[in-house]
Amino acid sequence: MKQALTFRVHTSNLLKEIVECAIPTSAGVLYVPVNQFRLLLCAVAERATKLNDPELNKLMCQLTLYEESDPNSKHYNPDLMQEMKINEH
Repeated sequence: MKQALTFRVHTSNLLKEIVECAIPTSAGVLYVPVNQFRLLLCAVAERATKLNDPELNKLMCQLTLYEESDPNSKHYNPDLMQEMKINEH
């Protein structure tokens, strides 16, 4: 039986990379919208924790919007990632 791998996207790092590296200096105007998007994602993650829906929690972990899914966080839980079958890379 085949099983699809589920990968994680480090959303915070991705947004930081977009703002600091991928956007030319002349496109600095995108800093504010990208930061607003980051804040909105934080609010979505906070609401998702209150809903505690298993599928939504898995999506939040794939986006590393929960501390438990962020390998850079002191609250990182590799057992949880294994349980959700989310690949480390």
